[in-house]
Amino acid sequence: MTVPANGTYGIGQALNFTVTFDSPLTVDVTGGAPRIAITLDTGGTVYANYLSGSGTATLTFRFIPTSGQQDLTGIVTATTIDLNGSTMRDAGNADAVVAINAVEPSTAGINIDAIQPSVTSVSVPANATYIAGQNLDFTVNLNKAVIVDTTGGTPYISLTLDTGGVVQASYLSGSGTSSLTYRYVVAPTNLDKTGVALGASLVLNGGAVSDSYGNTPILTLNGVASTTGVLVDAVPPVVQSITLVDTNPTYAGSVHFTVTFSEPVTGVDTSDFTLTTTGATAGTIAAVATADNVVFTVTVTGVSGTGTLRLDLKNSGTGIADVATNAITTGFTTGAAYSVNPVVPVVNPTAVPTLTNWALLALSLLLGTSAFNFRSNQRKST
Repeated sequence: MTVPANGTYGIGQALNFTVTFDSPLTVDVTGGAPRIAITLDTGGTVYANYLSGSGTATLTFRFIPTSGQQDLTGIVTATTIDLNGSTMRDAGNADAVVAINAVEPSTAGINIDAIQPSVTSVSVPANATYIAGQNLDFTVNLNKAVIVDTTGGTPYISLTLDTGGVVQASYLSGSGTSSLTYRYVVAPTNLDKTGVALGASLVLNGGAVSDSYGNTPILTLNGVASTTGVLVDAVPPVVQSITLVDTNPTYAGSVHFTVTFSEPVTGVDTSDFTLTTTGATAGTIAAVATADNVVFTVTVTGVSGTGTLRLDLKNSGTGIADVATNAITTGFTTGAAYSVNPVVPVVNPTAVPTLTNWALLALSLLLGTSAFNFRSNQRKST
């Protein structure tokens, strides 16, 4: 009998055994196919089943490893052929002798490794809040070393974010080892305050992953560490509104504005704001105060002149950032404005004209003579 070449065979790789007899044989597989038993360290007894050769003196038997089988110390073959319900007869209809008289060469160098690579654990980034441009690295640990081929595509792990949808942590490194690194670089506007969620399995995406014997991996992600503390905040803060606090119009020498941000921020001070005025209005941004780092009160003193006065946030260079260190990127110039020292309409008093005799006469004609007599009596009394 001849045996396969020395080596380690993986899933689907054929091992052919040929048995040569002293005369041609006819193999009848009506009741079953003849076979040769093979003992493995893992997987028990398997069989090299009859493949071809009926009508010749050389019969070929084939064993194809399946997932889970392994023998790294050399397979052991039986010394007889198991007819398994078949017949093998020569031209004289005599049954063949099924004992295998010689095995050449030894099977000590023929190994089987049909154990698929599988994920044993997945380590995740440290608990923290990650901003735009920072890396989320995931390490996929397998039960054996694998080779990653990205010629046809790059494998990835899907990540689901609260804001940003499903993104991809793409394969980065580790080919030839049992630890593969996948990376996602946080993009602007990504947000997840409850912890990123990993997909259930690796995605080959046209790439190829296998061990050195060609065994492809089981893609399910097992032993994934908790990601509830792996947060993403790549959304910069913004000013939601700037509103007036005091009565408007105002005649006061100081006024106050309320500035409301979208989230808690740091670095807010008087230099971050400017006053936009009309007319001869002027003022000085004197103080900034807050109780919660979201709503700020800005005090403007030395208000003078006549016109309007509005508080604006500068477009850049403020140093304002949220807790995750995302810097504010836009200013705010659409807030309400105070009307300062408006001109108050003054009613100028005018003299009430003295009633003349002619006016009294006209009035008397309308009301009777009493008004005229009243005037005449006035004159007599004087």
